[in-house]
Amino acid sequence: MKPIYTYFITIAILLMLIGFFSVSPDSAFIIEPKVGWVLTVPLKETVFALAFFAILFSVLYRYTEHLLYSHRWSIMHFICFVCLSLNFYTWNALSNRFVMRFEELKENAQQVKQLGEMFMRVEGFYSISFFVLILMQGLYLLNLSVGMIYQKRGDLS
Repeated sequence: MKPIYTYFITIAILLMLIGFFSVSPDSAFIIEPKVGWVLTVPLKETVFALAFFAILFSVLYRYTEHLLYSHRWSIMHFICFVCLSLNFYTWNALSNRFVMRFEELKENAQQVKQLGEMFMRVEGFYSISFFVLILMQGLYLLNLSVGMIYQKRGDLS
């Protein structure tokens, strides 16, 4: 089985390519996790930050892989990281699509109301998944700490 750090390097390279060639400089990641509180982050910088964290996790996995408790946890962490990256990118595309639909339907109040309700449900899903996926990035630390505890116990025996 390939070491997990190669996967993180691969996703870092893909994120950098997306950041340089696909994301426009004026696009932003806008999400409203709570009514009245809006989180707005430039998407280009967010993609580069995700690439930085992918490189960071790659380096951490490279030098601490022998201390980890489970390789399966590492794979799950990688999957969560990919889902977090997709969450940022797809939410930007989806919210832009909703804005275009709102402009198309601005004369029909009933359809605008239905579209607004659908948008709020979708935004709620993205908000929850965004925060859950951020929390799941702590899997590396959990995997490392459990692995170190078990190794320490093995050394004492």
